[in-house]
Amino acid sequence: MATANSNSALSALADLMKSEAFSDLTFTCNEHRFKVHKCVVYGQSPVIKAALSHDFEEGRTNVIPMDAFDPDTVRRLVQFFYTGDYRLTALPELEPPLIGSVDSLNMHIKVNSIGDYYGVTKLMSLANDKIKHLIQQEHKRRDVSAAVSGWVENLPAATELATSSSGDHELLAILAAEIAKNLSALTLSRDFRNLNVVSDLAFKVLEACVKEIQGFTMQINKMETQLRRRCGLCRT
Repeated sequence: MATANSNSALSALADLMKSEAFSDLTFTCNEHRFKVHKCVVYGQSPVIKAALSHDFEEGRTNVIPMDAFDPDTVRRLVQFFYTGDYRLTALPELEPPLIGSVDSLNMHIKVNSIGDYYGVTKLMSLANDKIKHLIQQEHKRRDVSAAVSGWVENLPAATELATSSSGDHELLAILAAEIAKNLSALTLSRDFRNLNVVSDLAFKVLEACVKEIQGFTMQINKMETQLRRRCGLCRT
């Protein structure tokens, strides 16, 4: 019964978002206007709530400029406010993989960034969960094909986007873990070398780590070969 009531409430909020009826607040973004309701937004964004006090222009005009973000990202913020979720496209059937994992990653990072900017912590966590799921799906595809994909090639650009637009440590930890898994390929990437967050010293340390790991791997492979030979001799 509680689940049914919850779904009914979410459906009503989604309908309210679409109709924009009785809206009393507007988000503007590059000539796009998103009409929303203060009662929906207030409890989810302390930053927007503070901006709407009478001490600021936004509180007098009931307009929040969001030109630092693209309209699609603002639309996803609004969608989250009303439904607790967001989609990368308007139609569910166009969700990844049709969009492409590289574009999807960048879109989720932008959603995390707008959540970070306006203090919407649940949206940040949701974006991070979607990024983790995207990474898992990418790993499954990589298990089928061992070729270095556009996904790996895009990691430096995605990291640059994240570090320049969000202060979320969890997001950076997710990207750092994915970089670590692909370090051998990335140390050959000029884009990775040129990352603002990677100093010359740090890059040299990473290169040295890769060489150490490769050396250990070769030693392990050699020892395994020797053990197989000895086991073969024992059987004879």
